[in-house]
Amino acid sequence: MQNVTKETLGKISEKIGEIEKRSRCELLMMLTKESDDYRYITVSWAAVGALILPVPLLYFSPALPTDPLSMLTLQWGAFLGALLLGRIDAVRFRLVPKPTRLRRAALKARENFVSLGLNSADSPPAVLFFISLKEQYVEILTNAKVPIPDESWQRIVDTMVARIKSESLDAGILEALDALSELMQKRCPSAKEETKNRYPNKLIVLE
Repeated sequence: MQNVTKETLGKISEKIGEIEKRSRCELLMMLTKESDDYRYITVSWAAVGALILPVPLLYFSPALPTDPLSMLTLQWGAFLGALLLGRIDAVRFRLVPKPTRLRRAALKARENFVSLGLNSADSPPAVLFFISLKEQYVEILTNAKVPIPDESWQRIVDTMVARIKSESLDAGILEALDALSELMQKRCPSAKEETKNRYPNKLIVLE
């Protein structure tokens, strides 16, 4: 998995701090390795495979024993083998349909948006930049106090996804912050009144 270097983490903190000086919006950046372990899908595939396995085996190998105990042993062996195989990341993610991966990543982004209180009545104008690496998913969420329409973020999101796919995570994050800075300063400039920094100026890495 791609990792953000220590040097880049320092640059991220500096850039977020600078952005928040020029905009009245709080900016949070969050990264997770994956948005779900998808165990339920691995178990489902293993169960289906174990159930249908006897059919092709009996067709191509009619000499196999067909007594219930032999069949049950074969199915349990296939089920456990598929579960072990599903623990391999490359295999596990191939078993998960892309729409499912994207929906789960979107849900993870919203869960964290709510858990941070960004949708509460007393929250400041806030922008959450969410990255889920294995799903290759990026989303920018804002609360109602941010006067920037969702479509304005799309170019930043598309560029960041492309950077993840090309394994240029560090460069992609720094480029995204520069683009965010330009947009937030233009559409959500800093107010004259003093604003409090309620959230950390750093990349929040979820376990």
